[in-house]
Amino acid sequence: MCILLNKLKQNQKTGYKLAIKDGNQYYSPATGTLIKIGVVKPVNKIDKSHGNTWLNGLDKSSAFYNNEMVGRTSIFINKEDAIKIINGAILKGLVLLKCVISTDLMDGYVTAGWAKYLTIAGRNIKSFEEIKI
Repeated sequence: MCILLNKLKQNQKTGYKLAIKDGNQYYSPATGTLIKIGVVKPVNKIDKSHGNTWLNGLDKSSAFYNNEMVGRTSIFINKEDAIKIINGAILKGLVLLKCVISTDLMDGYVTAGWAKYLTIAGRNIKSFEEIKI
């Protein structure tokens, strides 16, 4: 779950995003939605397009649901943090994307176990590419 804290003045930010690779497409491990360039639209259960997820991030009654993340995507600031999550995950097919996001940026964090990892969330994906870890 991504906890958002402060609005940022920057127009865009580059970071690292976890993804589930399926063929030539990438999906969010939190929501199962397709990761693509452009405005991040609010999603609902009908839009969910991949069943291999670790969170039920679209269910408003779930402890992982965060209304501030509706219409946003998040990236890790530090590559090493994203790699730690991948290495500790039980999901199959996780890869790392280098991702540029923009529009209405906010900083925050994700918790995993006892650790907090710094994140940035935004409303637009400008670009992304899979990178080796």
